[in-house]
Amino acid sequence: MSDKELFLTVVGGTKRVGALNCYLLHSEDVVVMIDCGLGLEKRGKENIKVYPPFAKYHNMLGQLDAIFISHGHLDHVGALHSLDTFLWEHGLSKPHAFMGQFTFEIADRHSQWERNKKLFFPHRLFQFGKEEKIKFSSCVVQTIPVLHSIPDAYSFLFTMNGKKIYYAGDFRFIAPDAHQVTAFQKRIERLGKKEHIDYACIECTNVFETEVDSEKKALTCIEEIITQTPGRIIFTTFSTHVDRYKFVADVARRQKRQMYSAGGNIAFMFDAMGISAKRASEEHVMDAHAIVCATGSQAESESALIRALYNSEKSEFALRPTDTVIISADPIPANGIEEDVCTMVSDLLGKVQAVYINEDAPDYFPKEAIRRKIHASGHGKRQDLIWMIDTLHPKTVIPIHGDRTKREALAEIARDRGLNSLLIEEGEIVSL
Repeated sequence: MSDKELFLTVVGGTKRVGALNCYLLHSEDVVVMIDCGLGLEKRGKENIKVYPPFAKYHNMLGQLDAIFISHGHLDHVGALHSLDTFLWEHGLSKPHAFMGQFTFEIADRHSQWERNKKLFFPHRLFQFGKEEKIKFSSCVVQTIPVLHSIPDAYSFLFTMNGKKIYYAGDFRFIAPDAHQVTAFQKRIERLGKKEHIDYACIECTNVFETEVDSEKKALTCIEEIITQTPGRIIFTTFSTHVDRYKFVADVARRQKRQMYSAGGNIAFMFDAMGISAKRASEEHVMDAHAIVCATGSQAESESALIRALYNSEKSEFALRPTDTVIISADPIPANGIEEDVCTMVSDLLGKVQAVYINEDAPDYFPKEAIRRKIHASGHGKRQDLIWMIDTLHPKTVIPIHGDRTKREALAEIARDRGLNSLLIEEGEIVSL
């Protein structure tokens, strides 16, 4: 067992959900980065991308040995190209970056969008497999698959300086296939029995939510709406909800509807996952029975749905009074996004026949919108977080991925079970 001191630095990820998830685990001779995400800030009417303050950690990044990315959502991987640029501009060595295959494709594609070129060190990107052990220097990292709303999501067990640190990443215990849930639970149970975990970094996104979600119920409602709608449908959800888009594609095939993609993110996801859909353009989507899968569930200013609503000259398609819009997502509760989505829904109601929103949408959303259960969260609810803590039984729980109120609530759950808790703020360095 090593007597060298081990530290955790929170670069970002403890102020709010969905922004700047980035952590440094480091000792005298090893520096590891866990996730490297971007965030959004509201400036005027636009959401501007913001990146972790890498310059503040110049010395540590100069010694960076490896980067581990848990999954492909941009609040966990979207700043990788920015870090790459920082290292290149400052003449710092390029570390290995480890991630799953699907995340690798997203990281590489996102870098091309941002810089119109590939990463400066593509030869240093490595794809790992399920439950693989990666060893470098004095560190051992075990990759553990988890369920999330995007394929190829992982958690990590780090063994460094005689300590075991588990990073749960983003997770949930729901899936269209119940066998996937059972397999995930068994993996966590094995981990809890086999390893004596010192620290567990657990997300707290839905710590106050107790109602059990069901992806299967959401998919059933979506199919019912599509089946009962004779006209053209505009469908939007998070572009990384690949399984949900696959389901919509299957419904479209069975109902002999042509499916189209509108927006670069969705087109890329469809190509990566082998989903058959034509690229939308006004000359193609005149079919009154088409399903157009469009970006814009969060009212992003450059998304296909927003362009169709406010800037038809730059849009792939034009909205029609006979259209039905299905928004299969909840607004992210940060940076005024809820208000933007509410405004979008209100304006859509004046241009289309019907707008469906999830039944859990904020109460102040327009009453004319039709509420149905058409979305399930990608994050575990309170009982799932409790199960994770009870099963792993770490010595100390470190709440992450949430604001102070949510992190304090998860810390209280840990203390109620006789465990220690550690609240860490962005920019803080703590000894483990």
